[in-house]
Amino acid sequence: VKSLSVQAQLNFSLKINNVPNGHFLMKKFVIGADNGSILSEWIKLGYIEDLGRDDIDYLSSISVPRQQSEKLFAQDETLTVKINMATDEFQFIQIHPVKD
Repeated sequence: VKSLSVQAQLNFSLKINNVPNGHFLMKKFVIGADNGSILSEWIKLGYIEDLGRDDIDYLSSISVPRQQSEKLFAQDETLTVKINMATDEFQFIQIHPVKD
């Protein structure tokens, strides 16, 4: 099997309690087949086994996670975070309070 693809979306809704009311900034760093995946890019190069320095530099330069930001608001001491992602990706999420 050269590749296996499942075209499905995962949707999460997380409620974080005991959070001070106010504004927050959520930053997401996403790695998946379409962004940041060094494996996907290596496949596009034809599975070259003896990578040269130029190939490695190229793969390093284009294998960068996608970054997204979203403003959130906590009320009633609850912060609700909605996350949508493909089944073949992962996300690193940071949430920081923002001064009003």
